[in-house]
Amino acid sequence: TASRFQLANSVLLSLLFLNNAEANKRVLLLILKKNQNQKMMHEMGENNDNTVGVNTGVAGSGSMASPNMTHTHNRPSPSPPTPNTPRSLPTLILFKAITIFTILLKIFLYPLRKLSYLAFPPKELDGYSIQTVSDLAASTFARYFTRTYLSPRLPPPSSSSSSENNIPPCPFVTKGYNSTLSSILESPPSTTPLLLIYLHSPLHRDVDDFCLKTLSDDRVLNYLNGENYVSCLATSVHSAEGSHLSDVLSVCSYPFVALLSVKARSSSSSSASNNNAVGSVMNNATVELLLRMEGEALTKLRPEQFVAYINTTVRRHKDALAEVEQRRLQREEEQRLREEQDREFQEALLADQRREEAKREEEERARAEQLRVEEEARQAEEKATLKIATARSLVRDEPPAKGATEPTARIRLTLPNGKRIDRRFYANDTVDVIRAFLVVRFHEQEIPIENFALSTNFPKKTYEDGSVTLKEAGLSPQAVIMIQDLDA
Repeated sequence: TASRFQLANSVLLSLLFLNNAEANKRVLLLILKKNQNQKMMHEMGENNDNTVGVNTGVAGSGSMASPNMTHTHNRPSPSPPTPNTPRSLPTLILFKAITIFTILLKIFLYPLRKLSYLAFPPKELDGYSIQTVSDLAASTFARYFTRTYLSPRLPPPSSSSSSENNIPPCPFVTKGYNSTLSSILESPPSTTPLLLIYLHSPLHRDVDDFCLKTLSDDRVLNYLNGENYVSCLATSVHSAEGSHLSDVLSVCSYPFVALLSVKARSSSSSSASNNNAVGSVMNNATVELLLRMEGEALTKLRPEQFVAYINTTVRRHKDALAEVEQRRLQREEEQRLREEQDREFQEALLADQRREEAKREEEERARAEQLRVEEEARQAEEKATLKIATARSLVRDEPPAKGATEPTARIRLTLPNGKRIDRRFYANDTVDVIRAFLVVRFHEQEIPIENFALSTNFPKKTYEDGSVTLKEAGLSPQAVIMIQDLDA
């Protein structure tokens, strides 16, 4: 059995080397995988057969069993080891021969393949991955549809009526699949159209009837031409692009019509998880199948029913776009509100910071002012203390009225409030001594006079020079001095 599986696998591998068609490769790989699974199941079945029944006892009743057999009656018999199926020499030789033959055949057929390309070059509609070829296939079918199904409806040239303006134009675009997807992706998200694909099989018996009775109907043409949310693409399955789309959409019968939703691919989206997702040839787009109609069921639809099916899907698509647009606007509004709130918060925070800064600066200014005032008060106090101390050092004790050793001067000091102070000084004392005496007297009696001037009425004279002695100033032996408060 293993040899048969090995031989089948060798043949299939050889066919894989000789066949380059994508569909044949997929089919052969599926068959090869199925054969491998059958081989594994067969080997597992053989292993299970080798291990069944090893614990069965000796047949017959216990009375008929001999005494020597009672020790081995319930003991399982040793199971034989599972043998690995050896590969026979003829099978191995055949496998090697097939492999060598396949390689030689491939080498031999390689020049023939190149010659076939030269003898039968690719046609103008071969190759679905080339954009110009795809556009050519779409425009070719659009012209074919107009010429075959729409032009016969035009009136003869001899007719005087101009009814050709009443026939709607061809609804199909002249761009290929990739170009149409690019146009759809470039449209605004709120007006993204659906992609209607019609695959035309010229050899099918129902496609002409469907094109004449349904696609060429005025109601269908007016709807497809007037609906901004539908972009129509049609191509023949005899072109490379049509064959590729037929394979991608898994078309089973013709005529075939599908409505696809095209969206820009996001980094988090995964089309593999969606059963309706259709593989796109573009890396930046995901295509979802919304509606498919094909075969006999499609040909039995009347034009109004065909339009109704498409219109229902388009209306759902519009509702979905409106919902998406509403969510987008809501997100933008929420984002705007968040930004506005953030801006207001930042402005309030900045205002609070400014107020805090102003308050801190005001407190610092008040604290500095307080320190300055305290410092000025301290300096004034120190200055006053120093002034009092200096004044005390200048003033001597009052000389006696009689028996003084030095000449004296009797001075009467008249205060601004009229109060008089009589005091004797030495004649050689200076005017500053009288000032010092008054400073000490004002301090002791708490008289609020700081700045004052000394003057006499007869003669009218002000004593500003404090270094002049009383005798030199004419204040000896007696005089009356007026005290003037300069701050009053």
